[in-house]
Amino acid sequence: MTSNINDTIKRLKECIIQSGYSYEQLEKRTGISRSSLQRYANGITSKIPIDAIQNIAGALGVRAEYILGWDDPASPNNETITSLLRAEYHMNEDDIRFLTDYMKLSSAEREAIRTAINAIKTIKGADQRPES
Repeated sequence: MTSNINDTIKRLKECIIQSGYSYEQLEKRTGISRSSLQRYANGITSKIPIDAIQNIAGALGVRAEYILGWDDPASPNNETITSLLRAEYHMNEDDIRFLTDYMKLSSAEREAIRTAINAIKTIKGADQRPES
C-alpha cells in the first residue's frame, strides 16, 4: 500500500488526537519540540523525518507503519483486541486499562515497571522458601 504525505499527516493527527496526549505531554515523551509536533500534525512541515515518525508512533502506542500508510488495513482494531483479551485471558476492564496505559509508556517507563514486577516476584519467592 502506498501513501502520500497528506495521508501520513492525517493519520498522524488522528493518532495524536486518539491518544489524548497534549503536544506538551508528547514533547516530554518523544523529545521532539512541541512546535515541531504541531507543524507535523497540521501539515505545515511536509518533510517529517522517519525517526521522528518512529519516535512519535512509539510514544502513541501505534506502529510507524500505520502512520506511514504501509500497514495492512485488515489489522485488528482496539475493539477486536479488547474482545480477545476478555474472552481468551478473562481480563476485566481494569486489566485492559492497565495494558493500554502500559503500551503508552516510554521504553524506560516500561522497563521500570518490569523491574518493579521482578522485585515483587523476588520478594514473594523469598517469602515462600522453606526455612532451614
